[in-house]
Amino acid sequence: MIELSKRGKIAVDVQALLRHADRQSGAMYFEDWADKKRVLPYIDYLKTDTAEAEILTGQSDRFVAAKMLCEWGAKEVIITNSAEVLAYDGKEMYTCPIRARNLSGRSGRGDTTFAAYITQRQRSSMEESLLWATATVSAKMEAPGPYKGDRKDIEKYIEEFYPQKCKKIQL
Repeated sequence: MIELSKRGKIAVDVQALLRHADRQSGAMYFEDWADKKRVLPYIDYLKTDTAEAEILTGQSDRFVAAKMLCEWGAKEVIITNSAEVLAYDGKEMYTCPIRARNLSGRSGRGDTTFAAYITQRQRSSMEESLLWATATVSAKMEAPGPYKGDRKDIEKYIEEFYPQKCKKIQL
């Protein structure tokens, strides 16, 4: 990751660094990322869920965990949970609620959120990208499988279900 950061922005979903499989049983277990403090300064976008954030930081409060991850060097932190998505860049923090009307497509939520966020982030602010990502994952959760809509579908979803947009958290 350090070498790749010399070529462009780095986006990391931390689950790939925390999840391990027991060699004999194949059972999955979580383990803290030993190199986190050395590598985080090279990461532009770090995505974690609340459980993974607690493994990394020891903090169950996702707001505190997001601050710590930025203090350790990540430039933007995205933390998901079942109710909302949080984004923090070391200066401003926003949350945006998940507004799925049903949960038939729950699998792949984190991947959808992160892909939508980093794609939108190349053209929009952190707040706008968070709104886009949360609306995309909300729409995705309403049907099994990958999200199959397009930008116009997400724009319509935002218009219909996100009149308040995202909430700025006072730090």
